Amino acid sequence: MEASRRSAVKPVIVLKPSKRVPLVEDTTGKASDALPLPLYLTNAVFFTLFFSVVYFLLSRWREKIRASIPLHAVTFPEIVAVFALVASLIYLLGFFGIDFVQSLIIRPSGDVWSGEDDEEGNEVLLREEDARTVPCGQALDCSVPSLPHMVRNVTAQRLFDEKPVRVSTEEDARKVSCGQAVDCSLRSLPPRPPIVTSQKLFHEKTVIVTTEEDEEIIKSVVAGTLPSYSLESKLGDCKRAAAIRREALQRLTGRSLSGLPLDGFDYESILGQCCEMPVGYVQIPVGIAGPLLLNGREYLVPMATTEGCLVASTNRGCKAIHLSGGATSILLKDGMTRAPVVRFSTAKRAAELKFYLEDPENFDTLAVVFNRFVRFLLNSGLNDSKFKLILCWFIENFEFLGGCRSSRFGRLQSIKCAIAGKNLYLRFTSSTGDAMGMNMVSKGVQNVLDFLQTDFPDMDVIGISGWITEIYGFVLDEGNFCSDKKPAAVNWIEGRGKSVVCEAIIEGDVVRKVLKTSVESLVELNMLKNLTGSAMAGALGGFNAHASNIVTAIYIATGQDPAQNVESSHCITMMEAVNDGKDLHISVTMPSVEVGTVGGGTQLASQSACLNLLGVKGASKEVAGANSRMLATIVAGAVLAGELSLMSALAAGQLVKSHMKYNRSSKDMSNLSS
Repeated sequence: MEASRRSAVKPVIVLKPSKRVPLVEDTTGKASDALPLPLYLTNAVFFTLFFSVVYFLLSRWREKIRASIPLHAVTFPEIVAVFALVASLIYLLGFFGIDFVQSLIIRPSGDVWSGEDDEEGNEVLLREEDARTVPCGQALDCSVPSLPHMVRNVTAQRLFDEKPVRVSTEEDARKVSCGQAVDCSLRSLPPRPPIVTSQKLFHEKTVIVTTEEDEEIIKSVVAGTLPSYSLESKLGDCKRAAAIRREALQRLTGRSLSGLPLDGFDYESILGQCCEMPVGYVQIPVGIAGPLLLNGREYLVPMATTEGCLVASTNRGCKAIHLSGGATSILLKDGMTRAPVVRFSTAKRAAELKFYLEDPENFDTLAVVFNRFVRFLLNSGLNDSKFKLILCWFIENFEFLGGCRSSRFGRLQSIKCAIAGKNLYLRFTSSTGDAMGMNMVSKGVQNVLDFLQTDFPDMDVIGISGWITEIYGFVLDEGNFCSDKKPAAVNWIEGRGKSVVCEAIIEGDVVRKVLKTSVESLVELNMLKNLTGSAMAGALGGFNAHASNIVTAIYIATGQDPAQNVESSHCITMMEAVNDGKDLHISVTMPSVEVGTVGGGTQLASQSACLNLLGVKGASKEVAGANSRMLATIVAGAVLAGELSLMSALAAGQLVKSHMKYNRSSKDMSNLSS
């Protein structure tokens, strides 16, 4: 029994210091390791040496370039300068604490610890100590000095890969489990007690410990003297800022956020781009529908939703499509829109700008201005004709101006105008690569507006969009003629983002055996519900059964903007009997699918994993925009599957039965506490 116990316990190496190392050293006038000089003088010497040598080498290389002398032909002073540069660089990096450099130039002293030499003796000693009758943890002498102000039951918060260590009382500090590394540094703890803030998660586990400093910050936030939005910049730790903000919120409202998780999320990844003032994150389950056979390839479609039956129904539609040979999805158009509104003193001047913008002869110039950042010419003071000639000549003949592009992927496609009295609405359409691209188009639109000021100085860009001014430093009004996140006929007719049509022919046997209905019933139901019923309701782009269900679930899973499901769900579902009425032809036409595979929420870990599952993660390395276009076709294919399955359930009278079975909780809600 004793032997088995010894074999199950890993030997612990007790390191004994062979010489005493003082905890506090007097650095006043201390000699450095590099030179026999005080540390501050050594730093000054190497700083001066580094910048002097850099200046000398740059001067020599400039002279060689002017005299056409090869750079590799070096003189003795240059060789000395190179060695001095390397030496000073290594010293400065080591001084500033670069671990890699320090590992190369600083070797641990062999006489500080003698643990390796005494390994065998320590193992024997540990076994002898372990043979005592006292508990295992007491075999190690880790006596803790008396801490009268020590708060009991302090739990360290577990952060990612850190192992939590619980210290309940002074007695428990001596009874650490056998084999665990024991921290005996409590003698250096300050006498002030930590302030503990409890947060319950899942299994009612205390996970947050705030220090006295955190407590003061929480009180400042509660009192309103410290803005909550400034915590990240003040603390420099996004996770800590979220925890403090969360606790302040609970104290302000008097309500618990125990069900909202805080740990397990990278708050650095959302700083400045995804979410402000976070206090946690919401968990949404992700299901997989498929395989969806689309354009000869199979896709497993991730769907984030809390609606029961949705993933199962879409999966059944994917099965029916797969058994019938797959679906075909075609991209019709790809262009994001932005539409500022400008005002003139008269309607005549607004009409003149409209005619100018719609003149095909002016489009090439406007496209060049849109695609390049040319403000350095706008303030040149040239007259209009010379300005335009110089602008076009510079851009067409100088490759170095390529770096002045407002975007690498934004290319102007069209400009459509609409007048309302003295106001002119300009709807710009541009390609955006693999990004959804609204910000990209905004920068190009501002270039065009700056350019138009030369011919139309009386043009007034009314209304200021504060978020654009804050991010890009320019003024641009969004005139709702895009139209973004709102149902609009202009999107239904002209399209926005990706315009896609997807179709499939479902065999009659599959309709009967898998979908449990008939071709005739589906065709009739589609005409009465999706077409006539939607027309009676005055629907705008809503001639479908539930396209928004699938669109929103995929958008959340892949990091798209969920609010853009408004126009992205514009869809008309068509069904028709083919092959002498034996088979079913079904199609969905979606003119405004707004998706991207870079930027926004697509860079978050979970959403990035879902994009990777579809094979469209990040920007395409082969063809710009290929990944986002493929994602749009997948969305349309999934909508086709969802429409097919739901319409079949309605035709067969299965909808209510399936929702009662899969979409209702079996828990007794009366027994759950509020």
